Amino acid sequence: MGNLFIYLFIALVLGVLTKIFIIPVSIPIILIVVFIGLSIFLKEYMSLVSLLITSFLLGIYITPKPIDLKNLPKDKPIYLECKVVSFPQNYYGKSKFNCKVLSSELKNLKGRQITVISNLKPDFLSNIYGLGKVKTKYGKIYLKADIPFVKEEKCKFIS
Repeated sequence: MGNLFIYLFIALVLGVLTKIFIIPVSIPIILIVVFIGLSIFLKEYMSLVSLLITSFLLGIYITPKPIDLKNLPKDKPIYLECKVVSFPQNYYGKSKFNCKVLSSELKNLKGRQITVISNLKPDFLSNIYGLGKVKTKYGKIYLKADIPFVKEEKCKFIS
């Protein structure tokens, strides 16, 4: 009983690893709530088993679904709206920054963080609307877009 949190943490990590490497399934939140309710009303060891299952299912629930990088369009430009989440760095005469995707033509990119390479130097936490080509390199996703196809909307709270 003293090491309960260690067992719960191990179950959570196993849930995350299961979704990433074995089966990318989606778990409804109601299933997690049902197992929490069971762990409250059951006695002793059955309650602990229910709590471990809850922790495992929570690990599956919180893990994002991996993106299939092979299905990304290579030569077709895509539209993207994202929020800048890092300060721009110089990258071969252009700027390179990380961006969290708010909306896109590709539904599996929504909510992901990608790297944008552009000749626009945006402010931190500003919104970027762009049209560019998506490239993948070493498992990372890059969007290459230049000024005529990129628009910046500055954050009202910072500027």
